[in-house]
Amino acid sequence: MRISEPRSVVVVEDDADLRAIYREMLERDGWEVRVFENPDDALRAIVARLPHVVLTDVNLNGQSGRELARTLRSDERTAGLAIVAASGSVIPTTPLLRMFDTFLRKPVDVTTLGAVLREVVDRRFAMD
Repeated sequence: MRISEPRSVVVVEDDADLRAIYREMLERDGWEVRVFENPDDALRAIVARLPHVVLTDVNLNGQSGRELARTLRSDERTAGLAIVAASGSVIPTTPLLRMFDTFLRKPVDVTTLGAVLREVVDRRFAMD
């Protein structure tokens, strides 16, 4: 299946500087980017307009990236989304890795972030 361009990503990150960096680098790489500080706002936006992929920090203020992934995986409308975790403090365990398509260690290499997300989306859509 051919994936429509531009590819879209929802970024959920509570660090304002990282949100800005992710947006800039991903837009430069041709992604349509929507950024959110809070997972509740992100969830509403995701359900309203599905992205190709969700990139979420694991440790967020309020609901965690883990809880966001669990919510997305349990809803038939969003269960098939590609979801990527990012963390500098969480050690990925097997149960955690099962919730996400891939796990990125912070600091994330933003120069290759778009390519990593593209690979995850391609893998996820190939499974359909």
